[in-house]
Amino acid sequence: NEENPTKRASLIATLTAQYGDDGLAKIIEAAKRVPSTEDIAKRVQTEQLQSWLVGQ
Repeated sequence: NEENPTKRASLIATLTAQYGDDGLAKIIEAAKRVPSTEDIAKRVQTEQLQSWLVGQ
């Protein structure tokens, strides 16, 4: 949601804190292989990559 960009970052931060970077990446890859979760997985992956780039 572009009106609340910090909430998306918070989602990634929460998921990363729970599963770690590698764990979250594996979950995303698995979700991309399921047609019903593919779109959201791609969006979460984009957010994860943006989070990494901002963090550097």
